[in-house]
Amino acid sequence: MVIGDQFLEVVSPTKPDTAGGRLLDKRNGDGGYMAIYEVDDLDDRLEHLAAHDTRIIWAGDFPTIRGRHLHPRDVGGVIASLDQPVPQGSWTWAGPTWQPNQDDSVVASIAGVTVGAADASVMSARWQELGLRTAVRFVAAGERGEGLDGVDLVASDRDRVGESHDIGGVTFTLV
Repeated sequence: MVIGDQFLEVVSPTKPDTAGGRLLDKRNGDGGYMAIYEVDDLDDRLEHLAAHDTRIIWAGDFPTIRGRHLHPRDVGGVIASLDQPVPQGSWTWAGPTWQPNQDDSVVASIAGVTVGAADASVMSARWQELGLRTAVRFVAAGERGEGLDGVDLVASDRDRVGESHDIGGVTFTLV
């Protein structure tokens, strides 16, 4: 789903024993399991991550985009993905027709995410060490365990600020 020039990706594993599927299984089904960041310096970041013992669980190098999924055990809470589209903002993953579908009548952008953690301060420090702690808030994990618990969306209609909707195990809040 296009949100400004960003995306909310909704997926469901179709085969057993995928990284995302295992994370969702730990949370008893629906929920969020990935935070994707657009970067313009993927090679530098990969060097930094390697120096901090961060494993890559998926790598894709294509003419118009490169991406890496980081091992959730090395990051904590979610699979973090670093993607470098060429040119910036082009988002090959969304297909060739996403730009005409941009609509900011309800929300203009994704402001941030909330990740539940067994120890929020430890996970926050790890994300900071890895250079990932951007637009993310860490809270104590609830009964469903660690994972993506919330997404903050910038409301275009400022009268709707504060609304929240629980969808698929994730709380979406208009900010």
